Amino acid sequence: MGAKLKAFAKVAKAQYGSGVVGRGDTTPSDDRRLPSGSLRLDYALGGGYRVGWITSLYGDKSGGKTTTALHAMAESQDRCRNCYRPAKDVAAVSPSAAELEEDPDARWAAKGACTCYAEGLYKPEVPEFRDDKGGKVAANSKKYKEALNTWDEAMKENSYDEFICAWIDTENAFDKKWAEKIGVDTRRLFYVRPESAEEGIDIMHALVLTAEVDMMVLDSIAQLVPNKELEKSTEEWQQGLQARLVNKFARKLVSGSSVVAGSNRAITQIWINQVREKITMFGDPTVKPAGKGQEFAVHAEIRFKKSKQVIEDEQWGARDKGEVTQIPTTETFSFLVTKNRTAGTRGVESTYSQRMNDNAAGPAGQIIEDAEIFKMAMHYLVDQKKAGSATVYVLAGQEYTSQKKMAEDLRDDVELLSAVRKALLERMLKGAA
Repeated sequence: MGAKLKAFAKVAKAQYGSGVVGRGDTTPSDDRRLPSGSLRLDYALGGGYRVGWITSLYGDKSGGKTTTALHAMAESQDRCRNCYRPAKDVAAVSPSAAELEEDPDARWAAKGACTCYAEGLYKPEVPEFRDDKGGKVAANSKKYKEALNTWDEAMKENSYDEFICAWIDTENAFDKKWAEKIGVDTRRLFYVRPESAEEGIDIMHALVLTAEVDMMVLDSIAQLVPNKELEKSTEEWQQGLQARLVNKFARKLVSGSSVVAGSNRAITQIWINQVREKITMFGDPTVKPAGKGQEFAVHAEIRFKKSKQVIEDEQWGARDKGEVTQIPTTETFSFLVTKNRTAGTRGVESTYSQRMNDNAAGPAGQIIEDAEIFKMAMHYLVDQKKAGSATVYVLAGQEYTSQKKMAEDLRDDVELLSAVRKALLERMLKGAA
């Protein structure tokens, strides 16, 4: 490095902080991912939603955008925020009487178990220890060593920390029952209902800077309504006002996220938007509300098309006429990753399906991938060996004497299914035959 460049680096670090200048290989290479709930969508994203980055879900009405965001939240809510792995024995804990008296809408917390500290997957900063009078314990004292040892043993036994999700509901359309069908614990959800674009933007920015929220969904950008639109007459025209606000919003949220990323916490954001049509004779008539600033800010974009409803079988007959009525039982969402800084765009349209209602095959809101995962596991992961005249199938270290039993375990054993999905996703991303 030349003398002038060395001098510049020294001055920049002194003025702006030690982390502002460095080598390219010293930048964070963390590629932790959160699952979407769908193997196909995880593959399209390059492994799932990248932790600490912003993903945009946009497209037609009833295309599956909000449902897809709810699935992401349901998949993440029971994880340990320190290592992003599924935690053990997660249970909701009610606020205390004092907390409820202070805030009747106080969010429930969660307790669970995780060994990420003992396994070396999580390295927190050692906290400050205080004595009985509240004074700071000196680092070279006997009390400090005793407190450090106690803290270390407790962390080795259980280092679980709750993964906190926030839902910013600008549309006033959050459906508690549907969210719970998909698997979201709404008691533990940090729910925000802003009245205007300015209020929503300020709340989201403040939430990001707390470094206490791990996933935040905005539903939706299109409904971020500026105060002037709410206050002024509908005859008055505020051209480009929403776009200017959202452009500023995007810059603030990206800047705030980068500040938090310097800590041990990173917030994963999902922004939802719905396309509109513009008057044009040429090209694509669809456009996203609120300008193009959002497109530059997001790290991945997924375009959804109107969902298709599939009729699987005859459900019931009308009593008076004896006519058989068929009702849709499955909903299929079509999606295309149109931008991805976290991996290749994988620009091929794909789909995933879920049940629309409770039936013998499973509950409403459940993603339908069991059969597909089983077939892929048989092809990529299962080893077959002969035991006399019988065939034994080996999957994830477990032996099965029938494919039916293996398929049942994949359906019923959450840990086995998670391990198989992870192994399949790694093979898919590598492009292994």
